[in-house]
Amino acid sequence: MLKRKTVISVHGGFVAHIYDNREQTVKEHLCNTAKISGRFAAEIGLESILKLAARLHDMGKLCDKFDDYIRGKSNVKRGEIDHSYAGAKYILSLADKKQSLVAEFIARVILSHHGLHDWINEDGKDYLKKRSSKDEEYNSIQTEYELIFPREDTILLLDKATREFDIVIKHLLKLSGRKMDHWMFYICMLERLAVSILIDADRTDTADFMSERQSVSESEKTHIWNNIRKEINALCKKFSENKDNISIARSNISERCSEFANNKVGICRLIVPTGGGKTLSSMRFASEYCLKNCNNRIIYVAPFMSILEQNSDILRSLTGDDSQYLEHHSNFLQEIDNAEEVSFYQYHSERWDSAVISTTLVQLLNTIFLSKTSCVRRFHRLCHSVLILDEVQTIPIRCIHLFNMAMNFLSHVCKATIVLCSAT
Repeated sequence: MLKRKTVISVHGGFVAHIYDNREQTVKEHLCNTAKISGRFAAEIGLESILKLAARLHDMGKLCDKFDDYIRGKSNVKRGEIDHSYAGAKYILSLADKKQSLVAEFIARVILSHHGLHDWINEDGKDYLKKRSSKDEEYNSIQTEYELIFPREDTILLLDKATREFDIVIKHLLKLSGRKMDHWMFYICMLERLAVSILIDADRTDTADFMSERQSVSESEKTHIWNNIRKEINALCKKFSENKDNISIARSNISERCSEFANNKVGICRLIVPTGGGKTLSSMRFASEYCLKNCNNRIIYVAPFMSILEQNSDILRSLTGDDSQYLEHHSNFLQEIDNAEEVSFYQYHSERWDSAVISTTLVQLLNTIFLSKTSCVRRFHRLCHSVLILDEVQTIPIRCIHLFNMAMNFLSHVCKATIVLCSAT
């Protein structure tokens, strides 16, 4: 029989985090992270997959070696204990042939929650196999884990995850037109999306524990969308009072954009000549669309700092709530001299959880493609959002193919609504 550690009876379980003389057990952290992950993933049909990944992501912390490290009882340094391998190994061991693809997918997500990996290394060796074949304290870790989550419960959740994965795989096959390069790209995007959700949920729960607050789901944003609509309607009323040709054209374009929000939109184009009120018209469509479809956020993207800075003050005033507006670009941090504001900005620029975000094309492309963990973390925030891509014709030609596929993924899988704006 396995000899249980004294710490389990004294502290109620192995410890995941210690902060300010308070302890969070591994059980608490896994349950909380699974709850947050499931909430993030529910709207895109990946709830069971992410719940399972979250339950397993820190399974390797259920051992003496990590417990001694977190309590400062050993000379082990940060990052020296591989606490991710056990969850990957466990899910692969449970899966039958029908479940093998989703199990491998979940294993890769677990192994990536501290950073992305190449699954085939430079020597052509299988990195997933290498990591999941480790067995350091694995038997005792598995025993402790199954005391928290019985094996039968995990198998039931794996069955649900398999059904979810089958659905999304069929969807991606259709989206790719069965072209192998497109198919592989979309699978990689799906994995990035899942990793993004897990990273954000993991860090959110850890931050909640340290700050002694409770994470909440996406807040109700109807008041934001109503405020944007009210402000734009007031501006449109001023335009309608003018009888010159430009004001009449602006009013007409704005009205058409408002009416277009009654349609179900995936990707659309807004082609308006310079001076035609493109920014306000696109925001009018976005706010109306969010009201009708309960979207999570509006993200305005500009290719150049000059355009972004020109429009940011307008977007901020339309939002009517500074706490729900984020301006994210490389120069913005230099403009803040208050330490508390810097901390607030860094937190939200990594999460992209504000109702309205104005950012650069560089930051958007980093979010979609860059391997930096902070960029991966905010990727899932593009789900169920309205993206306004201003001056879209400025995207370099060599980037258009990947950009188009990324937009297709955001639209078809992440359920984002994308507005491609141009004056040409």
